[in-house]
Amino acid sequence: MLVSLKLFFKDVFCVPFLQVVTASGAQILKADVPASNGVVHLIDKVMYPIPYGSNLPEFLANAPDLSTLTYLLKNNSILTNLATDPAHPLTLFAPTDTAFSRLTEAQQEKLKDKKTATRVLTYHVLNHALYHAGMYNYQKLTALSGDSILVERGVGGTSVAGKMLTYFDITVTDGVIYKLAEVMFPPGV
Repeated sequence: MLVSLKLFFKDVFCVPFLQVVTASGAQILKADVPASNGVVHLIDKVMYPIPYGSNLPEFLANAPDLSTLTYLLKNNSILTNLATDPAHPLTLFAPTDTAFSRLTEAQQEKLKDKKTATRVLTYHVLNHALYHAGMYNYQKLTALSGDSILVERGVGGTSVAGKMLTYFDITVTDGVIYKLAEVMFPPGV
């Protein structure tokens, strides 16, 4: 039985001498292969349908290990802004509850200030969908806060702003989510 999957994102990332094309996070290894009933694109992993109605805020509301992040986003009037049109997807680097529990008292105090909390939280959001296949070593990203985030890829894994990604490419209808082992703080905060 053939099942039709709707592709939500096609991202093209250009690196000198390298172009990575993904479809819902799966890297397209070979495109436009003729078949008897159409065209096939060979990809590097299995694609799963996106759960119906699961946008960023809905996913966060149902993720028990992201309850602190969800609370802070809601408390700082950011959560509803994460529900975007699927044609304009976002990327969220989501610190887990464990990541928040590791914050120092000084860092926790900083998050009580609404202006600082908003800057820290928007530092975890990109204004486009970025899948792991499209990340490269020393890539500079710009967060919604306006601050730069450096991607580092190596044998030990992938980090953003020096914080390790623990779970990759969670696709929702309006973006992609990564889980982080630590909370990122923008420079100067």
